[in-house]
Amino acid sequence: MTKRFSIETFPFHSDLAAVRRGLDDYENTVFQRRAYVGLSALILSNQGDIQGGVSGRIGWDWLHIEMLWVTEGLRYNGHGARLLQTIEAAARARGIHNAYLTTTSFQAFPFYQQQGYDVIGTLEDRPPGHTYYYLAKCGLDAHIQYYPVTINAPMAHLQALHHGLNEYNARQGMPIEARRLSVFMRDSQDKLRGGLIGSTYWGWFDLYTMWIQADLRRRGYGAHMLQLAEAEAAKRGCPRIVTEAIGERMRRFFDRQGYQTFGVLNDRPPGHITYFVYKTLDI
Repeated sequence: MTKRFSIETFPFHSDLAAVRRGLDDYENTVFQRRAYVGLSALILSNQGDIQGGVSGRIGWDWLHIEMLWVTEGLRYNGHGARLLQTIEAAARARGIHNAYLTTTSFQAFPFYQQQGYDVIGTLEDRPPGHTYYYLAKCGLDAHIQYYPVTINAPMAHLQALHHGLNEYNARQGMPIEARRLSVFMRDSQDKLRGGLIGSTYWGWFDLYTMWIQADLRRRGYGAHMLQLAEAEAAKRGCPRIVTEAIGERMRRFFDRQGYQTFGVLNDRPPGHITYFVYKTLDI
């Protein structure tokens, strides 16, 4: 059956959803069901304006803290620590005892160390001239929720946090100007059979999701899609790629493609390992 591959910067939402759904279905058959639950907490002014907040998701018995931001005038007054403790306590109340996150040398690396997070991996020059840190904390002990916690918050709340965080990055001279990079595989009837999704920014290609239909695996299609994405990333001036490999099978796949492991999370998913891997292209 003929396969057609396309590189897309502005893919249809339905195609993105199909790839994510395909990966979820695969992971749910191989690992424990992930069952993501979003957690967030906000600092609001008397007028109801968002002045800070934290957001993350729990899944596979881990809390992934995705964003934490406090507006300029409220920094260095303990708000960040209380936000972090709030989301940790909310996760702990749901039986979650481990958390992980990422930050950079120009953001909040010392702050997270003070809160008990340990470095599990680093990437140099992400963004250029800085270090990107992967940190984890095992044994969450926070029990006070200083701010109200919302389950699966509205997108507008998350967008406000993202906007505030990116404004901070821009003031440091490091705005995130992300461009979508997706590769899709379709058959002769134009039916989607596989795909990968990521973004390029800060000189890197961040690969988020990759999926191949079950009966088409182990035929080289995944490697071909990855090579197409790598070539496009290099054209954009992003010759370095980072992603996570869930479980030993995916780690071996990326190892064959020339990726190196720089960090791990043990027991994520339960009984398995998450490998953080990267590759620098020869250009």
